[in-house]
Order: sequence, then structure tokens, then C-alpha cells
Amino acid sequence: MQFAEAEDPWRAIPNWVESLLQLGFLWQRQSTHRRRLALVSLPCPSAGAGVVALGALIRRLCIAGTNDVEAHFRRLERLSVVGDTNTLLRRGRKRTKFFVERREALGLVWVREASSTSNLRVTVSPKTAHEWWFDGEAPVAVDVGEPVRFARMYESMANWGQTIVPTNLTHSDSGLCLAGSAAGEADTRTRFAGLRFQVEENPADLPQLLTIQSWTPKSISRMSYYNCRTGELDRTTGSPTMVVADGDGAFLRTMHKKEFHDSDVIGVIDRTVDRERLELLGQAISQFGQWYAPMALQDSGPAWPAGIAVRTWERR
Repeated sequence: MQFAEAEDPWRAIPNWVESLLQLGFLWQRQSTHRRRLALVSLPCPSAGAGVVALGALIRRLCIAGTNDVEAHFRRLERLSVVGDTNTLLRRGRKRTKFFVERREALGLVWVREASSTSNLRVTVSPKTAHEWWFDGEAPVAVDVGEPVRFARMYESMANWGQTIVPTNLTHSDSGLCLAGSAAGEADTRTRFAGLRFQVEENPADLPQLLTIQSWTPKSISRMSYYNCRTGELDRTTGSPTMVVADGDGAFLRTMHKKEFHDSDVIGVIDRTVDRERLELLGQAISQFGQWYAPMALQDSGPAWPAGIAVRTWERR
């Protein structure tokens, strides 16, 4: 499925895609400082969770400072406190690996080359932390001179009176998390890849725009990924502000995961799944009343397209 840009970029986008983009975008704008939950029910398997996540990603691109730069340096400082020499770092694209050795009172972190034959030590400051990235994880920032991919695409989708902050386009961000299908990461990615967008002469599929680390390796990542089958996150970060769960199984598994205890969770489910699974989901929803109250979406835009139903709750 591909949507090409017309004079009005939204003219070529189906209502269901626009509505789910809008949900993710506006959800990020309506923070109440209380945990919120949502279930979006669709009549068939879809890339709906990815579309909601993309809307939320675009909204964060419009908020100054929504990136991993400060959190990245604090993580280096924590490693110096616990003395972790197993977590390795790289500088830029160089192959040499380092580990965090110690922290100075002046706010500098010393890293040492992870080689038994080398005594090379280097300092890392808050201003230079973006040059370093954890081995096996996404870099914190785009290399100097490297083009920013899909910038025009994101800008064309920053609707609803918002504009993107340019510096956010060049940095990784862990404020959002996508919880993949309980059937596995390949299932999620395959469904998402069927949704393609095009602005001018530049096409992109949904996985490319979401920039999940394992889907676009060696590039910045604007969203972490939780693998529901393995129970693992693709990087060690603080609690995300929002988790988008792909399917009923992912929604149930993220609800009570400690890393997401204070995160908003939006689950996008398929109503054609087995009745037993829907009954399990219904039982979970029936228990929400102890801790959550139904809430109405503010500024939710036009009515939902036929076949899509949304329910929302807020922590009491």
C-alpha cells in the first residue's frame, strides 16, 4: 500500500491511517501526569500500531530537547559508579572499544580502551558524549556531514499546527517504545512493511520511518523496541513516556512490565483473533476499574472511520 503526495499531502492518505497518526500525535500533546491506557480495535490484521507510533514519533520531533543526549551522559556516569567494565563503547565508526573507568568531580567521565595491551584513556564530557555510543546500540547522533533521512517525510506529516525542531532530526530518542507482536518481531515488521509513503521522489515504508534499531542498523533510532517473545528491550534506557503495543498479546505483556509501570500504553488489536484471546483481554479490561477510570480524548478530531473503535482510561 503506497500513499503519494498530492498538492495536499493528506489527500492521498486513507482516513484510517490519518486517524491513527492523529491519535499518536495528539496523545503525546495531552499529558495529564497520570498514566493513561488505550485500546484501538481494528477489523483485520494491520500496521495500525506502527501508524500510531509514527504519529507519536512526529509529535516528539516537534518538542525541543526530546532526544537521548542528556540521558546518554547520565548513563555513562552511572556506569562509572557501579564499575561496569562489560558494557563497551565505540567512538564514531571506529572499531576500537572502550569501557567506563571512573568519574571526576568536575563532571568528566574517563573511558579506557578495552585491550590488555593498551593504557589509552580519554575523557568524555556532556558536550562530547554524543560522539560515543554503546556497542550494539544505535548511535546518539548523526555523524557530521551525514544526511538526515526522511526529514521531508516527517515535515510533511507534522500537521495539526506543529513544526519539527531540526536538531531532533539528528539525534536518537528513547522516549517512545514499540512493543512488537507476541508472534515475533518478523511478524510485526512484515505487516508494517506493507505500508509505504511517498513525498516528492522519496518513498519510505513504515519500518524505515519508525527507525527501530534492528530494522535500520547503524543509524540513529527514534524509538526503542520491546520484543514480547524474548522479554527484552533493544537498549537500556529510562522509562518511555509511551508504549505502543502491536496486538492483544503485546498489550497484556506490557501492562505490568516494571520498565513501563508509569508509561502510557496504547494497544492496537485485531478483532478477528481467536475468541479465547479476546476473552483473556476482556478479563483484563474488567479489572481496570480498580485502578483506572474511563476518560474522553480531548481534541480527538473527526469521528473514527467505520470499523475502528477506541476505548481510553486514566489512572485514578
